Amino acid sequence: MFRRWGALTKSRENTLASYALLGAAVMLMTLSLLSFSRFAYSNANLNMNLNIAAGSLSVTASSTVESFSDLTYSFSNQTTTSTNVESVRVQDARGGAGSWTFNVSCADTAQPGCYWLGQTEKDRFKLNGDMSSADPPSTSGKLCVDMTAGGGYRCLSVAGAACSAVTLTTAYRCFTASTDVTAATGANANGDYYLAEWDWGQGVPGRTSASVYTTVITYDLQ
Repeated sequence: MFRRWGALTKSRENTLASYALLGAAVMLMTLSLLSFSRFAYSNANLNMNLNIAAGSLSVTASSTVESFSDLTYSFSNQTTTSTNVESVRVQDARGGAGSWTFNVSCADTAQPGCYWLGQTEKDRFKLNGDMSSADPPSTSGKLCVDMTAGGGYRCLSVAGAACSAVTLTTAYRCFTASTDVTAATGANANGDYYLAEWDWGQGVPGRTSASVYTTVITYDLQ
Protein backbone atom coordinates (compact mmCIF):
# COMPACT_ATOMS: atom_id res chain seq x y z
CA MET A 1 0.00 0.00 0.00
CA PHE A 2 2.81 2.38 0.82
CA ARG A 3 4.46 1.55 -2.46
CA ARG A 4 1.27 2.36 -4.33
CA TRP A 5 0.85 5.64 -2.41
CA GLY A 6 4.39 6.59 -3.31
CA ALA A 7 3.69 5.83 -6.95
CA LEU A 8 0.52 7.93 -6.90
CA THR A 9 2.36 10.81 -5.25
CA LYS A 10 5.10 10.73 -7.83
CA SER A 11 2.54 10.59 -10.63
CA ARG A 12 0.77 13.61 -9.12
CA GLU A 13 4.03 15.54 -8.97
CA ASN A 14 4.70 14.73 -12.62
CA THR A 15 1.21 15.92 -13.52
CA LEU A 16 1.68 19.20 -11.62
CA ALA A 17 5.02 19.71 -13.31
CA SER A 18 3.39 19.14 -16.68
CA TYR A 19 0.70 21.70 -15.85
CA ALA A 20 3.40 24.18 -14.81
CA LEU A 21 5.28 23.69 -18.07
CA LEU A 22 2.05 24.00 -20.02
CA GLY A 23 1.18 27.23 -18.16
CA ALA A 24 4.60 28.69 -18.87
CA ALA A 25 4.27 27.81 -22.53
CA VAL A 26 0.85 29.48 -22.71
CA MET A 27 2.25 32.62 -21.08
CA LEU A 28 5.15 32.76 -23.54
CA MET A 29 2.77 32.33 -26.46
CA THR A 30 0.51 35.08 -25.09
CA LEU A 31 3.42 37.47 -24.62
CA SER A 32 4.68 36.63 -28.08
CA LEU A 33 1.24 37.27 -29.53
CA LEU A 34 0.94 40.59 -27.69
CA SER A 35 4.40 41.60 -28.84
CA PHE A 36 3.59 40.63 -32.39
CA SER A 37 0.22 42.37 -32.25
CA ARG A 38 1.92 45.69 -31.47
CA PHE A 39 3.42 45.73 -34.93
CA ALA A 40 0.57 44.04 -36.68
CA TYR A 41 -1.71 47.11 -36.83
CA SER A 42 -1.29 50.35 -38.87
CA ASN A 43 0.36 53.45 -37.41
CA ALA A 44 -1.27 56.89 -37.21
CA ASN A 45 0.73 60.13 -36.90
CA LEU A 46 -0.31 63.17 -34.89
CA ASN A 47 1.18 66.39 -36.27
CA MET A 48 2.14 68.80 -33.47
CA ASN A 49 2.31 72.59 -33.98
CA LEU A 50 4.10 75.23 -31.92
CA ASN A 51 3.67 78.86 -32.92
CA ILE A 52 6.00 81.64 -31.78
CA ALA A 53 4.41 84.90 -32.87
CA ALA A 54 6.74 87.63 -34.11
CA GLY A 55 6.90 90.86 -32.14
CA SER A 56 7.49 94.28 -33.62
CA LEU A 57 10.26 96.67 -34.57
CA SER A 58 9.75 99.84 -32.55
CA VAL A 59 11.42 103.07 -31.52
CA THR A 60 10.54 105.15 -28.47
CA ALA A 61 11.88 108.54 -27.45
CA SER A 62 12.57 109.12 -23.76
CA SER A 63 11.13 112.60 -24.15
CA THR A 64 8.82 114.22 -26.70
CA VAL A 65 10.18 117.75 -26.16
CA GLU A 66 13.76 118.98 -26.43
CA SER A 67 14.85 122.61 -26.08
CA PHE A 68 17.95 124.39 -27.29
CA SER A 69 19.64 126.97 -25.12
CA ASP A 70 18.07 130.44 -25.37
CA LEU A 71 19.51 133.13 -27.61
CA THR A 72 19.21 136.92 -27.65
CA TYR A 73 18.43 138.72 -30.88
CA SER A 74 21.61 139.57 -32.76
CA PHE A 75 22.65 141.12 -36.04
CA SER A 76 25.30 138.40 -36.31
CA ASN A 77 25.01 134.67 -36.80
CA GLN A 78 24.70 132.57 -33.66
CA THR A 79 24.84 128.93 -32.64
CA THR A 80 22.72 127.26 -30.00
CA THR A 81 23.17 123.75 -28.62
CA SER A 82 21.32 121.01 -26.82
CA THR A 83 23.71 118.64 -25.07
CA ASN A 84 23.19 115.11 -23.78
CA VAL A 85 19.88 114.73 -25.56
CA GLU A 86 17.92 111.96 -23.87
CA SER A 87 18.14 108.38 -25.09
CA VAL A 88 16.12 106.69 -27.80
CA ARG A 89 15.01 103.09 -27.29
CA VAL A 90 15.18 100.73 -30.27
CA GLN A 91 13.56 97.33 -29.83
CA ASP A 92 13.60 94.51 -32.36
CA ALA A 93 11.37 91.70 -31.13
CA ARG A 94 10.55 90.24 -34.54
CA GLY A 95 12.67 87.16 -33.96
CA GLY A 96 14.24 87.34 -37.41
CA ALA A 97 17.49 88.60 -38.87
CA GLY A 98 17.55 91.63 -36.59
CA SER A 99 18.48 94.02 -39.40
CA TRP A 100 17.36 97.66 -39.16
CA THR A 101 18.42 101.23 -39.89
CA PHE A 102 17.80 104.10 -37.50
CA ASN A 103 17.51 107.56 -39.09
CA VAL A 104 16.90 111.03 -37.74
CA SER A 105 14.54 112.78 -40.15
CA CYS A 106 12.78 116.08 -40.53
CA ALA A 107 9.00 115.60 -40.45
CA ASP A 108 7.88 119.09 -41.36
CA THR A 109 5.26 118.22 -43.97
CA ALA A 110 3.51 121.58 -43.76
CA GLN A 111 6.63 123.38 -44.97
CA PRO A 112 8.63 121.10 -47.30
CA GLY A 113 12.32 121.74 -46.81
CA CYS A 114 12.22 121.47 -43.02
CA TYR A 115 11.82 124.86 -41.42
CA TRP A 116 11.97 126.24 -37.96
CA LEU A 117 8.60 127.98 -37.71
CA GLY A 118 8.01 131.04 -35.55
CA GLN A 119 4.84 132.80 -34.48
CA THR A 120 4.22 134.33 -37.91
CA GLU A 121 4.77 133.09 -41.45
CA LYS A 122 7.68 135.52 -41.76
CA ASP A 123 9.44 133.98 -38.76
CA ARG A 124 11.04 130.90 -40.22
CA PHE A 125 14.36 129.55 -41.43
CA LYS A 126 15.54 126.24 -42.81
CA LEU A 127 17.11 123.40 -40.88
CA ASN A 128 19.05 122.37 -43.97
CA GLY A 129 20.77 125.36 -45.55
CA ASP A 130 23.76 125.71 -47.85
CA MET A 131 26.51 124.29 -45.66
CA SER A 132 28.30 121.07 -46.48
CA SER A 133 27.57 118.16 -44.15
CA ALA A 134 31.02 118.32 -42.57
CA ASP A 135 30.72 121.87 -41.27
CA PRO A 136 29.44 122.91 -37.84
CA PRO A 137 26.16 124.84 -37.74
CA SER A 138 26.51 128.54 -38.52
CA THR A 139 25.06 131.08 -40.96
CA SER A 140 22.74 128.82 -42.94
CA GLY A 141 20.66 127.68 -40.03
CA LYS A 142 21.96 124.15 -40.42
CA LEU A 143 20.94 121.58 -37.80
CA CYS A 144 23.74 119.16 -36.93
CA VAL A 145 24.08 116.12 -34.73
CA ASP A 146 27.34 115.27 -32.98
CA MET A 147 27.67 111.49 -32.90
CA THR A 148 31.41 111.39 -32.27
CA ALA A 149 32.86 109.66 -29.24
CA GLY A 150 33.76 113.05 -27.84
CA GLY A 151 30.11 114.05 -28.00
CA GLY A 152 29.16 111.20 -25.67
CA TYR A 153 26.97 109.32 -28.15
CA ARG A 154 26.91 105.62 -27.26
CA CYS A 155 24.85 102.45 -27.26
CA LEU A 156 23.53 100.97 -24.03
CA SER A 157 21.54 97.76 -23.72
CA VAL A 158 19.11 96.23 -21.28
CA ALA A 159 20.59 94.07 -18.50
CA GLY A 160 24.12 94.85 -19.59
CA ALA A 161 23.90 92.91 -22.84
CA ALA A 162 26.53 93.72 -25.44
CA CYS A 163 25.87 96.24 -28.19
CA SER A 164 28.16 94.41 -30.60
CA ALA A 165 25.26 93.89 -33.03
CA VAL A 166 24.67 97.65 -33.32
CA THR A 167 26.93 99.89 -35.43
CA LEU A 168 26.84 103.55 -34.46
CA THR A 169 27.55 106.42 -36.80
CA THR A 170 30.59 108.01 -35.21
CA ALA A 171 30.74 111.32 -37.04
CA TYR A 172 29.44 114.87 -37.10
CA ARG A 173 26.40 114.92 -39.38
CA CYS A 174 24.25 117.81 -40.55
CA PHE A 175 20.89 117.84 -42.27
CA THR A 176 21.12 118.31 -46.02
CA ALA A 177 18.42 118.50 -48.68
CA SER A 178 17.64 114.82 -48.11
CA THR A 179 16.79 115.63 -44.47
CA ASP A 180 17.90 112.20 -43.25
CA VAL A 181 20.81 111.42 -40.96
CA THR A 182 21.61 107.75 -40.32
CA ALA A 183 22.51 107.35 -36.65
CA ALA A 184 22.84 103.57 -36.27
CA THR A 185 22.32 100.24 -37.99
CA GLY A 186 21.62 96.79 -36.59
CA ALA A 187 22.69 93.38 -37.85
CA ASN A 188 21.44 90.37 -35.90
CA ALA A 189 20.36 92.97 -33.37
CA ASN A 190 17.38 91.29 -31.73
CA GLY A 191 16.81 92.95 -28.37
CA ASP A 192 16.50 96.28 -26.57
CA TYR A 193 19.02 99.03 -27.21
CA TYR A 194 19.33 102.61 -26.00
CA LEU A 195 21.09 105.21 -28.14
CA ALA A 196 22.08 107.79 -25.60
CA GLU A 197 23.38 111.27 -24.99
CA TRP A 198 24.23 112.87 -28.27
CA ASP A 199 24.76 116.59 -28.77
CA TRP A 200 22.78 118.74 -31.20
CA GLY A 201 23.76 122.11 -32.66
CA GLN A 202 21.62 124.65 -34.49
CA GLY A 203 22.93 127.60 -36.45
CA VAL A 204 20.75 130.71 -36.38
CA PRO A 205 21.25 133.36 -39.10
CA GLY A 206 21.81 136.98 -38.07
CA ARG A 207 18.73 139.21 -37.81
CA THR A 208 16.47 136.22 -37.26
CA SER A 209 13.22 137.58 -35.80
CA ALA A 210 12.69 137.29 -32.08
CA SER A 211 10.13 134.51 -31.68
CA VAL A 212 9.60 131.04 -30.28
CA TYR A 213 10.50 128.58 -33.04
CA THR A 214 9.37 124.99 -33.34
CA THR A 215 10.01 122.09 -35.66
CA VAL A 216 9.48 118.31 -35.67
CA ILE A 217 12.22 115.70 -35.79
CA THR A 218 11.27 112.08 -36.44
CA TYR A 219 13.17 109.05 -35.24
CA ASP A 220 12.70 106.78 -38.24
CA LEU A 221 13.31 103.05 -37.78
CA GLN A 222 13.14 100.74 -40.78
